[in-house]
Amino acid sequence: MTMSLHQLEDAAGFLGDQLRAGIPLSDVVTRMEWLQPRHAEAWREAAHSISQGHPLSFAMQDLWPAQMIKLIEAGEIAGTLPNVFEQIEETCQLQKQLREMASKLLYPLLIVCGGIGAFVYFMAVVIPTLAENLPSTSTNPVLEVAKWMQMALSEYHTVVITVTGGAIALVLMWFKSPQNRDAALGTACSLPLIGPALRQLYFGLFARYLSMMTGAGIGTGTALMHSLYALPQALHTGVELMEAGIESGMAAASDPKRTEPNDPRRDWPFYLPVAFAVAEETGEVDAQMRRASDSMIRGGMRSMKRVLTWANTAAMAISAALLMIPLLAYFYQMGQTLHEVQKQL
Repeated sequence: MTMSLHQLEDAAGFLGDQLRAGIPLSDVVTRMEWLQPRHAEAWREAAHSISQGHPLSFAMQDLWPAQMIKLIEAGEIAGTLPNVFEQIEETCQLQKQLREMASKLLYPLLIVCGGIGAFVYFMAVVIPTLAENLPSTSTNPVLEVAKWMQMALSEYHTVVITVTGGAIALVLMWFKSPQNRDAALGTACSLPLIGPALRQLYFGLFARYLSMMTGAGIGTGTALMHSLYALPQALHTGVELMEAGIESGMAAASDPKRTEPNDPRRDWPFYLPVAFAVAEETGEVDAQMRRASDSMIRGGMRSMKRVLTWANTAAMAISAALLMIPLLAYFYQMGQTLHEVQKQL
């Protein structure tokens, strides 16, 4: 059973701190079952594997994601395991921040759904009840619709509740699948306004993984493919194309001007191809990817906050409009009634 991102962060921090303090690896891994009792059995197996002479990367391969195992393996070879775990901890923290920011995209949708729910309640329950006290014989299309909705809810309430509940359950089940969430995120990356912000954030995370891997001594081509973990599936193609053409040089393989018009590398954030070009000149892939990562994440956070502000404002305006429609129709009908009463007087 693999760990959640939060559990990975805790484990990396604990392992790095203990190893930096000079505690033997076998003792550190043995203590992990106290920190993470849910994975106690897996940590016991890892401790036994280490006692048999296997490296930590082998002992943890069923517990941690493949790209992190690759990092640990490189850290074992270079003798830099404490630093590797520190970088993994920092990257997990960053990844949690990005997930939290991406989850805020649901807020405007929830606001609109709440507005729709309030609209249905007013139209099917409140407005028809109030309209019963209006003696006017004139007709109002909105009130007619409200009466129809009241009738439908009264006579077919079981069907309405079943269909609504089923639809909500299906949506929740759909979003429980990691593949479906990834597909939804990939679609969002192609949308106007929000797409560029998301691409900056996720390519920033990708660059951070790439920096960690190349800094640990992993070749750039291998690091590219292992860093795909940080990206939604929809953004993988550009990286795969670059890896396939990396023999021509990082600058040429990432330059959007040298690609076909529909090549996904044309949508990469500006900082990424520039960082690859500079890295090719300096030989410092890890340093350039770290700088590019920081720049992309800062820019993506700023853009995302602006988009969320606009989206929340628009969602609240839509919800307010949905509430105003039945109320205005009711007050209009009330005005018509008063006008008729005045005419009779």
